[in-house]
Amino acid sequence: MAMPNYAMSCFKLPINLCKEIEREIINYWCKGHKEHKGIHWVGWQRLFMMKEARGIGFRDLMCFNLAMLGKIGWWIIKHPESLLVTTFRDKYFRSSDFMSVAGSRGTSGGWKGILQGRKILEVGMRWRIGNKHQVRICLDNWVPKPLTFKIYSRHPNMSILVQGLIDDQTKM
Repeated sequence: MAMPNYAMSCFKLPINLCKEIEREIINYWCKGHKEHKGIHWVGWQRLFMMKEARGIGFRDLMCFNLAMLGKIGWWIIKHPESLLVTTFRDKYFRSSDFMSVAGSRGTSGGWKGILQGRKILEVGMRWRIGNKHQVRICLDNWVPKPLTFKIYSRHPNMSILVQGLIDDQTKM
């Protein structure tokens, strides 16, 4: 499993390849040899359930692939001065930040995979209000409310940033 793990941490693997690898893993564990027919003692869904839910605990390779790519995206956000991030920034997002850069033609397969993993980060990330200078009221995820984590308002005079909602002297 080390070879697919390394490839999944660098590139977005095609869906058919992930399914083929999963099929080979299942065949190995159920049959043992290609000559034997073997018996499937449990269903596929049970094999991929977590052990805590009485499953075998095999990974869904497509989800695992996106998680590995999302981990690289998280590294880009948390370590902006590293050599990897400096290289990517100079090549792909010189004039913007990682979360707002758009994919373009002619980029490497590795970078396209990282942008796919960024979608996982977008779903799970929330702003923590610190100096409130960057957080946009209606566009960013910052409110601790389930479902959307955003504010929807049609008020015409509402401030664009959270900074406009809080008085600096009274902190209210």
